[in-house]
Amino acid sequence: MAGGAYFNGSQYQHAAIKDGNNFIDLGTLGGNNSYAADISDTGYVVGESQRANGNYANFLWDGDSMRLLQWIPGIGGSNFVFDVNNLGQSVGMSQAANASQYATLWNGVKAYDLNDFLSQDEKDSGWVLTSAYGINDNGFIVGAALNTIDTERIIREL
Repeated sequence: MAGGAYFNGSQYQHAAIKDGNNFIDLGTLGGNNSYAADISDTGYVVGESQRANGNYANFLWDGDSMRLLQWIPGIGGSNFVFDVNNLGQSVGMSQAANASQYATLWNGVKAYDLNDFLSQDEKDSGWVLTSAYGINDNGFIVGAALNTIDTERIIREL
């Protein structure tokens, strides 16, 4: 089980996992608060944490430490992580400052825009992968896509 807990009477919530009858405090990325969104069968955890500057960012906990998930180069903005597999690969969405959304894969902590894996024909047909919701251990990803030509939303396996 993964989520958030208040430890030792603190007013701040920390990402936590349950190990038997005990809760383990995963800490933060330097700020006060954090929350675990998902845990894999092998113990990888993803979630969101406040940083020392007060901003929030996503993390991957590998069993030893909480590591900052990177942003897609050139996009910046905000990240949202939704799922992690048993290999430590996680998926979610990156949102640019202009509100454009990009389905995102993190291999460890490095971010990749899943649109880069579309064929040129798919791109030319107007497809944009906007979010990734789940990833299995074989690397199959489920998410949402938008066709900018037909403006039809679909769920498709990537």
